[in-house]
Amino acid sequence: MPRVPVARFPSIAVSDELMKLRVDVTRELNSEIEQYAAYFTEHTGKKPRSHEAVIAGILADFLRHDAAFQKWRKLRATTAAQG
Repeated sequence: MPRVPVARFPSIAVSDELMKLRVDVTRELNSEIEQYAAYFTEHTGKKPRSHEAVIAGILADFLRHDAAFQKWRKLRATTAAQG
């Protein structure tokens, strides 16, 4: 029997103030973002502040968990502190 994946939700703002950043997406991606917002609401009981908050939450979660990027940041910060 296949294992059912466990949901790990990103931190999506439900009331935080966001900075404005313009992002153009395809219709298909926009539809998926809308579906993800509904999925998030259904499973957490919290309604995202906006679709932009969903995008920001997913992007922040991706950056936070990208091991190679985090290693690069740490190395860069160490190098800057030394020089």
